[in-house]
Amino acid sequence: MNTALRWAQRLVDAGLDVAYDPAEGFREVPAAPGGSHVAAVLASARRALEGG
Repeated sequence: MNTALRWAQRLVDAGLDVAYDPAEGFREVPAAPGGSHVAAVLASARRALEGG
């Protein structure tokens, strides 16, 4: 779990998100101006881990 949290935080800190293409698989891409999917999932995971 710690590895996943660190990976997600690294992406958020770098302004990145993930994208999936059936031919290319997953890749890191610049986050959209409105926020990233990774940032939203990371925030939700941290709230759950903190019991809230």
